[in-house]
Amino acid sequence: MNGSIEDIENIVLGINDNRVTYIRFKRIGLIAALNEGIKLCQTKYLAIIDSDDIAPTNPIKNQYFYLEKNPEIGLVGTSIKYFVKNLNESIWSIRMPEDHNKIMIGLKKSKFLLHHSR
Repeated sequence: MNGSIEDIENIVLGINDNRVTYIRFKRIGLIAALNEGIKLCQTKYLAIIDSDDIAPTNPIKNQYFYLEKNPEIGLVGTSIKYFVKNLNESIWSIRMPEDHNKIMIGLKKSKFLLHHSR
């Protein structure tokens, strides 16, 4: 937690799953909080999801199974769309290709970015 206005503490503490750990940092800033959280991870995979992110499907589940079936893959991502006030007012979006070669070409040309949701 890094200064979120939602009652995240009570929400997370209400999750009955021993794989979920709640850690509270003082207001140290987003990057420092992410880095501290990453250092504490003891898991095979890591996903960063902000409290205001919306996912209409199960991207984490789908990405997990994809990684498990393809051990030569080390990173997965998704397309992103940035909304202002509601789901009908998108400001911008980035549609990522799904083909590995197209992704690599785009990354080398700085056409795409590896983006943590924010």
